[in-house]
Amino acid sequence: MGTVLIDGTPLSARAVSEHLPPLLVEIAALIGLNNMLALADTFGGIRFYVPGEPSPDGDLVACIGLDNARALVRHLGPGHITLPKADPLYRFARDVSIRRAHAAHVSCRDLARRHRLSERRVWEILAAEHAPSRADAPALA
Repeated sequence: MGTVLIDGTPLSARAVSEHLPPLLVEIAALIGLNNMLALADTFGGIRFYVPGEPSPDGDLVACIGLDNARALVRHLGPGHITLPKADPLYRFARDVSIRRAHAAHVSCRDLARRHRLSERRVWEILAAEHAPSRADAPALA
């Protein structure tokens, strides 16, 4: 997969995989990243029915095409499924975009307006890049 664009932000395939729920990574490997994102954008967070044989005029086929719908049915089997949302990936892409733009001297005010965030949230995103992870934090006695 190499590098992919998520909301206009180039990300490595590894970064994409690290910011998606495991089921979505599995589905992306099966039907491709763009089809998985279309599926998650349409059905993510809601329960939907995966038919035994996809209908050519059904919602699933309209979303990802007949061949991909058939592959999904073979993989998941028929039944109800709650597909996870891809929001963690979209937030990560947004945060990367904010950091890159800020490094290129775009103001926090402009970034807040561009991404429909508060200026405080932009500062939090920028600060999180330099904060130690919880794994690096000293244990409390």
